[in-house]
Amino acid sequence: MLNPVVEDARRLARQSRRHDDDRLHHLRGSHPSRDPADPRHPPDPAAHAVATAAAYYLKSFPTQGHDIRLDAVTVAAGAALGLACGAATRLGRAADGVAVARAGAVAALLWIAGMAARAGFEFWATHGGAGSVARFSRDHLITGADAWTAALLLMALAQVVCRLTVVRVRARRVTATGPISAVA
Repeated sequence: MLNPVVEDARRLARQSRRHDDDRLHHLRGSHPSRDPADPRHPPDPAAHAVATAAAYYLKSFPTQGHDIRLDAVTVAAGAALGLACGAATRLGRAADGVAVARAGAVAALLWIAGMAARAGFEFWATHGGAGSVARFSRDHLITGADAWTAALLLMALAQVVCRLTVVRVRARRVTATGPISAVA
C-alpha cells in the first residue's frame, strides 16, 4: 500500500481534473474581464490538490534539530523546478484574447522530475530504504517521519505555487502585448 499522502494527493488530483480538466491548459478568468492573472481566478487543480494535502497532513510542523534546513532544501528544489517549469511553458493568445498556456516537453519533464523525486523517495523509504533514511535522519538531526512528510509537501507546494505564479505573470503580459515564447 502506498503512503496515505500519495494516495490522498492522487485522489484529490483526480477530483480536481474531473471538476475542471482544462484549467491547466486554458487560463480563463471567472469574471467578465476574464483577466487570467486576477486573484479571483479559480486555483490551478494541482495547487488545490497540494494545498489540500498540505492542510490535511501538516498537523504539526517539526522545527527541532535540522528539520527547518531540510524544509529549506526541499522548498528551494521545488521552487527551482516550478520556476523552470513556468518559464518553459509556452503562452499564446486565443482568438478571444485570453491567454492559453501549453506545457511542452521541457516543462512536462521538469514537472515529472519533481513528482518522480518525491514518489521515488517515498517508494524507496518504504521498500528497503527505511534504515538509510533513519541513519541519515539521525546523523543530520532530522526528527523523523513528520519532518520528511512536511518537507516533501512543502517541496510540492513550492513547485506548484512557483509554476503557477510564473505562468500567471507571463499570462498577464500575453493578454496585454501578445504571444511570449518559452524561455527554455
